[in-house]
Amino acid sequence: YTTLAIPMFNFVLAIITSITTSLLPILTEHHTRNNMNEFNKSFRSGAELSFFVAIPTTLFYAFYASETLAILFEGGSVAVGAPLLALLAPSVTLITLLTLVNTALEASGSYTAPLISMSIGCGVKLFSTYLLVGNDSFAIWGAPIGTALSYVASILISIIVLSRQKDALKTLFKGGIRPLCTSSLALVILRTAKNHLFTLNKSLFSSLITMAIFGVVYLTLSLIFGTLSLKRLK
Repeated sequence: YTTLAIPMFNFVLAIITSITTSLLPILTEHHTRNNMNEFNKSFRSGAELSFFVAIPTTLFYAFYASETLAILFEGGSVAVGAPLLALLAPSVTLITLLTLVNTALEASGSYTAPLISMSIGCGVKLFSTYLLVGNDSFAIWGAPIGTALSYVASILISIIVLSRQKDALKTLFKGGIRPLCTSSLALVILRTAKNHLFTLNKSLFSSLITMAIFGVVYLTLSLIFGTLSLKRLK
């Protein structure tokens, strides 16, 4: 779990953190000038870019965990780590949502809210992990479940505070719609292609082909539906 699943999770988190860290001073400037229209525009761009990375990764980890790990690790480890990565996959989108909400709160001057929500999340993580991992029915499977529960708890607290800014909250969820639709469609196309057009034995080559197809289809759909554009990236 700590050698295979966690590093793949942290890989995405590093990308998301770089986006939200760059977003924070932009949002702070707009909030300081009371320019909420530009605040919401920048927040939506940051949310779309973050979800553009997080949502397809969540889906690919969840349904193709073995192919993901097979690129870096040997077969025996992959067989053990893949189910754990699949369970951890939802946390990729959850931590992205939490980071975006807390970034908006910090930019708006609500510095204590993220601390409170994260503290509550830590409490939930400790309590749920103690109960689940300590239970023979769950064992190590309880670790990724506890992680997801902790993020859900933190998100609920942060969203309650952010709900005072209704436009920002609407903007946040709108930012995830197109990445969710395009990545879901890309996943359906990939699964259809693998089921009806070609079959590959499990290997490094098949993993690379699977990932490449998903990536190309997702990027193509993103360009078609406007999720990805040079203007938005700029």
